[in-house]
Amino acid sequence: MIGSPGSARAPRAAFTLIELLVVIAIIAILAAILFPVFAQAREKARQTSCLSNTKQIGLALQMYVQDYDEKLVLNNDGNWYTKTINGTDYSFINTWMSLIQPYIKNYQLYRCPSASEGTGLYAAYDYSPDSPWTSGDLTGSLASAYTLNNYYTYENTYGSLFEKTAPSALAAIEAPAGLVFCADGGQWPGMAWDPEQIVSQGAGITYDNPTDPNYAVAVGTYSQGALYGRHNKGGNSVFFDGHAKFLKLKELTKSVYDATAGGTGACIYPYLSKKDVSGFPACADGQKPLQ
Repeated sequence: MIGSPGSARAPRAAFTLIELLVVIAIIAILAAILFPVFAQAREKARQTSCLSNTKQIGLALQMYVQDYDEKLVLNNDGNWYTKTINGTDYSFINTWMSLIQPYIKNYQLYRCPSASEGTGLYAAYDYSPDSPWTSGDLTGSLASAYTLNNYYTYENTYGSLFEKTAPSALAAIEAPAGLVFCADGGQWPGMAWDPEQIVSQGAGITYDNPTDPNYAVAVGTYSQGALYGRHNKGGNSVFFDGHAKFLKLKELTKSVYDATAGGTGACIYPYLSKKDVSGFPACADGQKPLQ
């Protein structure tokens, strides 16, 4: 009789070592498959938060333009000032971020949630009351991870679209809905200064890694800020008409051959400038650039 006193019980089954190893291997394989998916999902959420930031920057730009007779915000106002913090004097200037700040009223908005000090986050020349830098030379500086597109060769090499003495009108932009105002960007390892803007060097754009780039910079001795692809190799961009959208880094910095530019044809970067930037090797002698 089953269960009666004195009856023999069936031996309890147990995992063999092989079976245990198989289970561990399956768990490891599932983890290897799922962890990157989870990481991409988390980055997608950060990308969406960053897109919200850039949309608000676009709205602030439009409000600024309307209040200033259709004139574009300057790269900076050119006026350095001193602020005493904890008994020490520090110098600051109002860049484009401070100039549109009255329409945003949130200093944290300039900080991409995916940015770190190793992926573009930088201390701007602007003062911020909630600056993360509380000691050293950067004390009080605004933390930012967005870079102004100052990549123009209209009248001079270094971005006359934002000329301090004569701000350009919004009407000067040939295609406001197709030209980037600012984008995910910041400081890169070889940067000289001014990470808040990317400035034309008359020699095109290059990458840290041509096949799998993390950031793009203007070629030249005066290279400043970089454009980053910190959201799964892409970033969010604000356009001059105020809208914002996500672009892969290589799409944002793609070059095209314009047969009419420079008289004989040259390379342009449609999202960054509608004018000839010349000198880019891939565009030399009228040849089509590498895409």
